[in-house]
Amino acid sequence: MARKISTELHELIHSMTKDEKRSFKSYVLKSVPKEKKEDRRYLRLFDIINKQEIYNESELLESLNDIKPHQLPGFKNYLYNNILKSLEQSCSESSVEIIIRREINQVQILYNKGLYVQCEKILNKALKAGLKYEKEILLADIYSWKKKLVLHRFSSDEENKIINEEREIYSKLDKEKEYYWLWLRSASHLNKQRVSRSKTESRNWMEKLGNSPYLLDENLAISFFSKHLFYYLKATDSYIKSDFKNILHYSHKQVDHFKRNPHQIGEDPDAYIVALNNYIIGLVMLEKFKEAAAQLAEFKNISAGYKLTPISKAKVFGFYYSHLINIDSVLSNFSGAEKHIADFDSNLPEHYKYIRRSNLIVIYFNIVTIFFIYKAYKKCLIWINRIFNEFTVDVREDLQAITRIISIISNYELENNDLALSQINATRHHLKKRKRLHKVENILLTFLEKKFSKIIHLNDQVSEFQKLKAHLTELQKEDFEKEALSYFDFIAWAESKIENKPLSDILREKGKRITS
Repeated sequence: MARKISTELHELIHSMTKDEKRSFKSYVLKSVPKEKKEDRRYLRLFDIINKQEIYNESELLESLNDIKPHQLPGFKNYLYNNILKSLEQSCSESSVEIIIRREINQVQILYNKGLYVQCEKILNKALKAGLKYEKEILLADIYSWKKKLVLHRFSSDEENKIINEEREIYSKLDKEKEYYWLWLRSASHLNKQRVSRSKTESRNWMEKLGNSPYLLDENLAISFFSKHLFYYLKATDSYIKSDFKNILHYSHKQVDHFKRNPHQIGEDPDAYIVALNNYIIGLVMLEKFKEAAAQLAEFKNISAGYKLTPISKAKVFGFYYSHLINIDSVLSNFSGAEKHIADFDSNLPEHYKYIRRSNLIVIYFNIVTIFFIYKAYKKCLIWINRIFNEFTVDVREDLQAITRIISIISNYELENNDLALSQINATRHHLKKRKRLHKVENILLTFLEKKFSKIIHLNDQVSEFQKLKAHLTELQKEDFEKEALSYFDFIAWAESKIENKPLSDILREKGKRITS
């Protein structure tokens, strides 16, 4: 138990922003009189843990020589609870939900004292905010209190009104619950399938989910939250079906839904950030690159206009640069891509511990492909090394397999033939061990092992690359294998060798996009 609170305390302190840490210290100094300096020892405990990269209890006890070992668990619990109180105090200024919950708690206190008029005043205030922000769960609690006050303040006519309004709230809650469960089931399934090479299973699964009456009739989505989930689920279903027009249609409706209810953006900016990201994905898939680039400005507007958590800021940062770098690549803006990659890298430390690993590896992979396409092989290998140094093998292993092959080709292009050959053997062993040596990987590795090192600088390379292109083109007919070729266009790479043209020119002529 002692170890658990130590770990949780360390995690909590290191999750705090600089402003939150500053506010906490201010909270402590205000709550403890100067003459009771001995009661501020937990503030010293906070400072020591804040400096520790890894929790070290021996170091703590050595620094806090006026605290005995048996006293430390109590100090840690006290510190943990006071940090939460400080964070709750700072959050209550911006979160409507926390404000309403606090007001409901105040009603409890006033009701126990028989101050029913004051209860009614606070409940009406909470009710107004609850209706505006559609906080149905809290509204149900508010109406429960209103019923309790009927005997003290309201007439029988008012009682009927309250009962009817409460029924309406529970009706909305029932529908919201259905949309929430649909979303939770789809998100859980897709998270498990995100590294799958075939979308067939997800298509079949979403087809069953899509037969729900709640996804067949938009009119059933009567609250803000349920309509938001309706658009999200329809866009997700369209994505799995590769129905790009409907991805754009529903993600656009989702964004417009938020813009028609701007107060909801402030209450749940994360949901709007995801909706905007999906909308930009839809625009890119339909090759509406200028419109997509214009929408990127909205990410900056979110950061400037709303109070975001560090996790939300990291989400905006990741989505913004992921799309920006991708669009640079599509539009063959290599100089712009280099600048944006440098900007991304210089600002990454601020967001690194908050950004999702699965999202970050996608950005790294896109950077790898850009440098490869423009023959900046040394830079390409630098980012490949970052992928393998910073991510465990189970994070987007589908991308890591392709990245290994790009690394082999880059080393061949740099005439590091011995290194490339050893990488082939290591990659084949790794993929076999993890049961991921599929047809695309096997064909590419065999080609690189037996042909590429011998023909890369010879005139007879055309026929060998034509054979490779034919093999890969045939595999595009297989749903399971073509997904690997969507991560990186090895067919276009073969064509660049056949036609002796830069890969960037081949991709531009084919109208291809670098996606992940």
